[in-house]
Amino acid sequence: RHQKDWIGLGLDTVDNGDQCLIFAMTRKNAVAWAKEAGRDVVKMLNENQRKELEKISKKILPKDSYDNTKLTTELAQAVKNGAAFHHAGLDQRCRTIIETEYKNRHIKFLTATPTLAAGVNLPARRVVIPSVMRYTNNGLEKISILEYKQMCGRAGRPQYDDMGESIIISKGYPDEILEHYVDGEPEPLESKTLDEDSSLRINLLGFIYTASKFNPTSYEKIIKFFSQTFAAYQLSNNSILEKKVTKQLEKLKEYGMITDENGFEPTKFGIKVFYLRIDPKTAFDMTGYVEDYVRGTKHTFGILHMITNLSEFYSQYPVPDKYQESMDDLINKNEKLYKQQNFSSDDCFKSLLILYKWIDAMTYQDMSEHFDAEPGDIFYIKENAKNLAYTFTEIVKFWRDYAKENDQKKIVSEYQNLIDELDLLRLQIIHGVPEKYLELVKIKQIGRVRAQILYKNGFKNKTALKKVPLEKLAAIDKIGTILAKSIKSQVEKVR
Repeated sequence: RHQKDWIGLGLDTVDNGDQCLIFAMTRKNAVAWAKEAGRDVVKMLNENQRKELEKISKKILPKDSYDNTKLTTELAQAVKNGAAFHHAGLDQRCRTIIETEYKNRHIKFLTATPTLAAGVNLPARRVVIPSVMRYTNNGLEKISILEYKQMCGRAGRPQYDDMGESIIISKGYPDEILEHYVDGEPEPLESKTLDEDSSLRINLLGFIYTASKFNPTSYEKIIKFFSQTFAAYQLSNNSILEKKVTKQLEKLKEYGMITDENGFEPTKFGIKVFYLRIDPKTAFDMTGYVEDYVRGTKHTFGILHMITNLSEFYSQYPVPDKYQESMDDLINKNEKLYKQQNFSSDDCFKSLLILYKWIDAMTYQDMSEHFDAEPGDIFYIKENAKNLAYTFTEIVKFWRDYAKENDQKKIVSEYQNLIDELDLLRLQIIHGVPEKYLELVKIKQIGRVRAQILYKNGFKNKTALKKVPLEKLAAIDKIGTILAKSIKSQVEKVR
């Protein structure tokens, strides 16, 4: 019925009045298969179903929205045909619509990446897994048994089906696949407490802080505690455990977060880092930036560069050749800071470019076209940056207060300037606007798009909005009478 077996199996399910879920190992395939299947699914729908899907499609793609991108346009068209795709590149609004309308049985054919199997409960009459191979950082690898079980666990809708079907498409070795995946036991869970340095550092600092509330704790107590963890049970080798713990204790001392003069206890800095719930190395790296603070220079580029290079920033992709010109322009604009801080083009990641354009109010559509940045990815990058900017502000505040205690007035002033700059930058990251728009986005219902429109029309602050006649304000694109009245009532308080 279809040249792609997995799409054919899905269409057969829809033709029988049921829903299907097809797992794609890449976002690109999820989109392509939903679009392809939709051309056939729409032929199976009645008039009422098509009308309902038309309404849902319009919710996904609001008319004249500045947030519309190629991806949301493709999704809206697929939904109009009764199909949809679901992956992390979609923003939360679109994902919620898809999940809701699939549960309402309006969407018949859904493609998704495996992340859906672990995080969202969207069961189907038939689940199809076109391949047990997927691309990773190490190349092509088999999916785990646990991942397979999570995917096939979506087969069967409790309120609609008395059974569910899970089908693997195999190009060969069906007996091996049956034995390994269907009859196999999921891989045992593995603790990351001792396996990852960052996790061990966080837990070590936490234990030392908790255990030394009244008296410093000993090395023996630390080892005893960690030897009772699930991680130590799996390791089953005390000498390796001691080596790992000793290594990270040395790191915590190097970072200035613990002392061991009469037993282990946290320093004031260590306590601050503990409450921030971050990897101690991240706090140490941030402290290094504070110490290298370049006086008399605006630090937006440097701060964003630092944030995107931290180990806790999880989107460190190199800049593809086709975007290198944009990155070169950004570096040239910040040449002084770039040279002073000894930055390298190798550590100027794609996410740095995206963040810089985000706070310059570049639209989702333009970022999608220029940098292949999908809305969900942009959201993740800016949320990560927002949280790390807050953490950095708290670190700078700690060292400012330390300088106060030591009567270092000049340094206190410099650190306060950096804190003020960070507060503004964090607001820019939250709202996605340049500093000049910040006063406007503080007004209710004025986001990055409306702020840009108001600014271009000459209304650069609340005072200007207070003076303008209501009728003139209402006539501006994307404002209207109701919003204009709301704006006027808010700015009337301005003196």
